[in-house]
Amino acid sequence: MNWKEFYLLPEGRVTRGEWWQWLFLPTFGITLVTIILDNIFGWTFGYWPWGILTMLASWFLAYPTIFVSVKRLHDLNKTGWWYLFYVIPGAGWIWSFVELGCLRGTVGANRYGPDPLPYYTAMKAGPRNI
Repeated sequence: MNWKEFYLLPEGRVTRGEWWQWLFLPTFGITLVTIILDNIFGWTFGYWPWGILTMLASWFLAYPTIFVSVKRLHDLNKTGWWYLFYVIPGAGWIWSFVELGCLRGTVGANRYGPDPLPYYTAMKAGPRNI
């Protein structure tokens, strides 16, 4: 899967590791840097810690964040509509963190495609399948 398919298409499945490494941590880092820059240059809105750069980064990162998270839900054999729980303040964010970042995906193929971890699936099935 190339970067365009990974970030811009909602089809397929991604693992926890891919979600952490290629979506959550870079998004968190970009957001943190933009908040710092907004505060350094005084581009914040009143008492809020974020400003113009953070808002632009949020808009830019929304599309890939949604699509990669939908793929992560597909790995759990759930429809992408489950991502709407994320919009619930507090509980939705905790749910999203646990569901997307902590739970192992479906072992083997599911309705969204083959297991993105075929080696580990084969190991669980037994040493003859490796």
